[in-house]
Amino acid sequence: MYLAPDTGVSRQILDSAGRSIAVSDPKPVSSQAVGVAGKGEVKLEDLTVDKVLFPVRDNPTASALVASQVAGNDNAAVQALTAQRIDSAANFDAANGKVLATTETTVPEGSTFTPVGAKAVYVAFPLNQSDRVDENQARAGQDFARVAAEQFDGSEKDQPVISDLVWAAALPAGGEAITGDTAQKGSDSDGADPANHAGSLAAADTLFLLDTSDAMAPYLQAAKDAIADAAVELGAQGKQVGLWNYSSPLNPGVQVGYRQNITVSPDADSVAVAVRRFLTGGVPQTRQAVEAAAGVYGGLETTTRVVVVTTGTADAGNDQAFLDAVRGAAGDKVEITVVRVGGGEVDHALESVAAHTADAEEPGDIAGALNTVVGL
Repeated sequence: MYLAPDTGVSRQILDSAGRSIAVSDPKPVSSQAVGVAGKGEVKLEDLTVDKVLFPVRDNPTASALVASQVAGNDNAAVQALTAQRIDSAANFDAANGKVLATTETTVPEGSTFTPVGAKAVYVAFPLNQSDRVDENQARAGQDFARVAAEQFDGSEKDQPVISDLVWAAALPAGGEAITGDTAQKGSDSDGADPANHAGSLAAADTLFLLDTSDAMAPYLQAAKDAIADAAVELGAQGKQVGLWNYSSPLNPGVQVGYRQNITVSPDADSVAVAVRRFLTGGVPQTRQAVEAAAGVYGGLETTTRVVVVTTGTADAGNDQAFLDAVRGAAGDKVEITVVRVGGGEVDHALESVAAHTADAEEPGDIAGALNTVVGL
């Protein structure tokens, strides 16, 4: 049995080890509060990410969650996890004004723990038999995971949703091996996110959700081309694809800003044709569109990745209400990934429900960023 947070990186580690999961829906079995430890209690309003040291070998899970909570965005979290890592909590010196990312149960002696409002939730992945694991051992692992899950009284929602880039950067070699220098650049010299080279996401059935507001005008052609190419490639890999676009209502009497152009299906060519017909107008009602897509595809038996290509959010309201609505609608059937186009203001609530994000500040960056969050 493998015990870890349920993330794309955890599943990638198992796949790289040649191990397969024995159940379709592994369950959480334990949780721990995460926070920082230092000399005396820390005021969270004064805590900035540059003050935190991350023991990535001792406690990569706490490191990832604390970095995500404190840094405010993925790039800053990855940079901190890469630049401020220490090998072990034993190397931490509370006297130098720094604090240590930790769980509540691993606080160094003599330090004071301050929670940052999140928990690490550990899932039990029972594994199938292998050359070195016989059927009885595999069944024992499944039984152990089942009993542990029945006794767990917490919730998977206690753990914030953070991107695979941040999880990867918290591993002992993750910052270099998987995220590369995304913290500084966001893409390599040919416009492709370095995370793409590590295969941090696998291709999946995909709904493209494209912002076609006026703000997208300088980027629209590049986004059309990138989505068309990605749709065709996904189709060639046997994946189903669909397409919605959104802005704000453009015609009298219309109440919603999103348009359900093509349902997710094997017809990738129709997506490639339809996306090239879009024009721009209105403002990006991103939250309305994301919530609607989560509602439609969260109700299906199959799993769908919703890829949001957006310049920003014009319909921001109550963040917690949005988070609750999207997570409730998506369940475990929808994975949201985001390409942030241009240099607009980041919607942190949207970022919180995204499993993976990539930045495309210029039109030439869009194809690489899109392929990263699509899994190509």
